[in-house]
Amino acid sequence: VLECVATSGEALEHAAGVLRADCEVAAAAVMQSGDALRHAGEELKEDPSLVAAAISQHPLALQHAGMGPRGDKEVVMEAVQHSAAAFEYVLPELQRDPDVALAAISQSAAALHCLPVELRHNPTFLIEAVKKNQGRDRDLVIAAVMQDSSAIEFASTDLRNDHWMMHVAVSRDGGLLRYAGGHLRHDRETVLSAV
Repeated sequence: VLECVATSGEALEHAAGVLRADCEVAAAAVMQSGDALRHAGEELKEDPSLVAAAISQHPLALQHAGMGPRGDKEVVMEAVQHSAAAFEYVLPELQRDPDVALAAISQSAAALHCLPVELRHNPTFLIEAVKKNQGRDRDLVIAAVMQDSSAIEFASTDLRNDHWMMHVAVSRDGGLLRYAGGHLRHDRETVLSAV
């Protein structure tokens, strides 16, 4: 069985229950295919080292982990740093952790939609997320600007040349016109929004 799961981790599904609960067999399976964690014995799904091994092969294996590893910051960080989609499987108390949330957003700004409300409306957190993303993601910059218009400072050049984006920022704080792309500083509508 050990040789079989070492070449095809998913074969763990067909192993007897006692073998699925065997640490050595499960480790061989998840090292070959992280998703094989789904077939491991329930107690093994609580083993942070086994879950970490599975995540190193397939970050979304976090969904098959027990509650302990899904609430272990080190394990969770490994998963979300490689796939923002793993953020969905993180326990709520760690989803509220700014380090974990920033790691997920740095992987993909799409994680913004999975954030707890308190982070989605936290200007300091959102500005930090925009900085980490280098101001490239439109949805992230919009969310940040809606909470704190000064976030436009960290937006990419493309987004600072975006008429609508600059209109939103300068209508809240006219002084932010200094961050607008050159053509927008001469755009009548944008300048009027700033005064």
